[in-house]
Amino acid sequence: SVGKTTLTWSALGYSALQIWVSGVLFAASLPASGSIDTGDWVSDGLPFSLIDPVSERTIATLTVHTTMRENR
Repeated sequence: SVGKTTLTWSALGYSALQIWVSGVLFAASLPASGSIDTGDWVSDGLPFSLIDPVSERTIATLTVHTTMRENR
């Protein structure tokens, strides 16, 4: 199953950050802190990385885990 999520970060001292998803660029030129919504394509086990493109340093990584919600 797939869903959507909101990614939030704070990496003071950095600018023009990038978010990569499974090795594919998702967002670029991001500020040191902020948030961004994904579309309805996030699946269980999908890896996200926050990257400083200047130093090529990985600042943070996240692996998403999904759950099924029952319709009521």
